[in-house]
Amino acid sequence: DLVVWLLKILIEGENNTAYNVGSDYPVKIKDLAGIISEDFNSNVIIQDEGSNEAGSIYVPDIEKTMSLGLAIKINLKIAIDKTIKFYKN
Repeated sequence: DLVVWLLKILIEGENNTAYNVGSDYPVKIKDLAGIISEDFNSNVIIQDEGSNEAGSIYVPDIEKTMSLGLAIKINLKIAIDKTIKFYKN
């Protein structure tokens, strides 16, 4: 998805304009670590400090990028699986 998005922005995006890329689906760093550790079949212990819930999630505003006709086609879990498989090989 990222490669397609960047090419579309370069070709059709407005000059001198910032475009956010990524997903508008919120993911906690803790949950992301859990997904990655599952792919490595590791016994990672993830502790939830929980002191600042509001600061533990970042969700970019991708509305302007989506207005170029882009869409999220590969979900986070599949993207991580494919990336890990690529680097393991």
